[in-house]
Amino acid sequence: ELFLKNIPERQTAFLMIALLLGDKSGLDKNTKNDFINTGTAHILAVSGLHLGMIYVLLTSFFKFFNR
Repeated sequence: ELFLKNIPERQTAFLMIALLLGDKSGLDKNTKNDFINTGTAHILAVSGLHLGMIYVLLTSFFKFFNR
């Protein structure tokens, strides 16, 4: 929702959501097919494990600088 409010172009917002969160439900068929045809569809596959790893890295990073 944050992306949809702050990015005027809806397809761009949906692409950002897909890349960062792995939620591909907002992408249109052509965009999904473009990723598949170029062999980059794996970029859209973000699992909970990836998000957890990113969360741990970011919180550790910010704790280090907040000392």
